[in-house]
Amino acid sequence: GTIHFDDEGGDRVRISGATGAARPAKLKIVAGYQDGWMGTGMIGFAWPEAYAKCEKSAEIIATLVKERGWAVEDSNPVSNATSSSRPVTRSSQSSSLDSRRR
Repeated sequence: GTIHFDDEGGDRVRISGATGAARPAKLKIVAGYQDGWMGTGMIGFAWPEAYAKCEKSAEIIATLVKERGWAVEDSNPVSNATSSSRPVTRSSQSSSLDSRRR
């Protein structure tokens, strides 16, 4: 498909000439809804023993969350063999996650 954008100034853009394929027989939808807040981060580790370091960071993060008494419904510190840890935390209170990123 194609599409053309024209800058009209003053924070305005004209979009025209959009083309694409014919409509498929079945359509898909992507929808979202408000269900609390989520915070995520990423920590990288160097070899050797990067995986063990990832696991230890997940343990430390879980301990810090518990010690601070954050209102957290779900915490999933994920460590993997790519030498990184990606802690993901979900809460119905944004303040619990606001304090986490500091």
